[in-house]
Amino acid sequence: MLDPVIPSLGNLGQYPISDYHLFLMTWKTFLCLLFIFWHFSTSSAQKRRLPLCSWTFVVAETSKKWCVLEGGFLSYYENDKSTTPNGTINISEVICLAIHKEDFYLNTGPVFIFEIYLPSERVFLFGAETSEAQRKWTETIAKHFVPFVAENLTEADYDLIGQLFYKDCHTLDQWRKGWFAMDKSSLRFCLQMQEAQEDRMHLRRLQELTISTVVQNGEKLDVLLLVEKGRTLYIHGHTKLDFTVWHTAIEKAAGTDGNALQDQQLSKNDVPIIVNSCIAFVTQYGLGCKYIYQKNGDPLHISELLESFKKDARSFKLRAGKHQLEDVTGVLKRFLCDIDDALLTKELYPYWISALDTQEDKERTKKYGAFIRTLPGVNRATLAAIIEHLYRVQKCSEINHMNAHNLALVFSSCLFQTKGQTSEEVNVIEDLINNYVEIFEVSQAGDLLIEVYVERKEPDCSIIIRISPVMEAEELTNDILAIKNIIPTKGDIWATFEVIENEELGKFFMTGILQ
Repeated sequence: MLDPVIPSLGNLGQYPISDYHLFLMTWKTFLCLLFIFWHFSTSSAQKRRLPLCSWTFVVAETSKKWCVLEGGFLSYYENDKSTTPNGTINISEVICLAIHKEDFYLNTGPVFIFEIYLPSERVFLFGAETSEAQRKWTETIAKHFVPFVAENLTEADYDLIGQLFYKDCHTLDQWRKGWFAMDKSSLRFCLQMQEAQEDRMHLRRLQELTISTVVQNGEKLDVLLLVEKGRTLYIHGHTKLDFTVWHTAIEKAAGTDGNALQDQQLSKNDVPIIVNSCIAFVTQYGLGCKYIYQKNGDPLHISELLESFKKDARSFKLRAGKHQLEDVTGVLKRFLCDIDDALLTKELYPYWISALDTQEDKERTKKYGAFIRTLPGVNRATLAAIIEHLYRVQKCSEINHMNAHNLALVFSSCLFQTKGQTSEEVNVIEDLINNYVEIFEVSQAGDLLIEVYVERKEPDCSIIIRISPVMEAEELTNDILAIKNIIPTKGDIWATFEVIENEELGKFFMTGILQ
């Protein structure tokens, strides 16, 4: 394969800026033209769908073509001697460019694939012989169809880049065009084109990811809804094909990807959803249970629950009656033991243990706080959530018999990921629990655990939740609806009542939900 015909990047200073743009527009090399696909939509009998990342059925149609990108057109020829192209792609019409980072093997060796999607529902699959050639081709193609105001997107390490239609809280009345790029687990986009302002959504932190079908101009339209930290974004594609590619990529990026803590589906506070779900379940149903966390659950049930969370923690809900308390506590302990690195990190292990040499409680507490500040963000947020939970569990120790020491006996090996258990490890965890307020600098002014009933005063409708002095009725209402997996519709009105001791209504709050 010949390299693209461009001057050496090391000699850029020798060329006027106009010439620089010229040579970016002229590329000539051989590429494997794997497949040209047309998605017919005239009748159901003619419709075909192109499976994403499923290449085995196109191998027989593979052919090496001489490809030239010049003047905004990508032409492919039978060979480098041909004067008439077999076909030409107007790059300005491209709506989506997909890049596959893993190589695909043909009989002739590995190829590195990229796909070009057109609004005519035509798809071109090209394969380069090296990842470097793939990168150069895709970078140049992207610069030809992504406008200048969104050029920052082309600098990302994207797998997918293109144009989509969108609505957000500022433009619910009409669909607009925006530019989007998938960068690992982030969806980067430029919506306000006149301001060239780039934004992003962290897909593993999504609170909601759902697909729905709406009717527009008499035709059915697939729409993807993304919600992150209260921000709502609706998107749909130009065609069914490019929408399928975006939907598949976003769904994959928003899911759990491995055993590293940061690769889990996360809540808006950067705590893995599996941790929050287990804590919420235990808080609601287990604070008064004797020897909570010391009792073992069914290993098979625990494995099944872990698998459900791993598949899609965002959609999976723990249910009273269906799921047993001991199984849920087992899930939390197993999860902490199985992540790639200890929550407290193995690197900091000697520092945690050496802090016990400091006899003065206040100084030792300061050291713990310093160690915590050096933890990665997700570790720090998760540790705070777990220690807060254990702090509240031990506050009910007269009922559940689980004081800080007993909890530390259970959790020290989980948080440090040690096979055995030493008294030093137990003492560190006990210190963290007993000094939770000081170590994590928690304000106690008004922080309360309250019981909230949704619609009816029945056990199954009850939720125990922590509220702070600054929490407003709208935030409380939205949190409760999220916990109960209630998705409000446009125009819904939810009212919140404060009930005083004799069960008479006190203050009344009304919250409008506008989605």
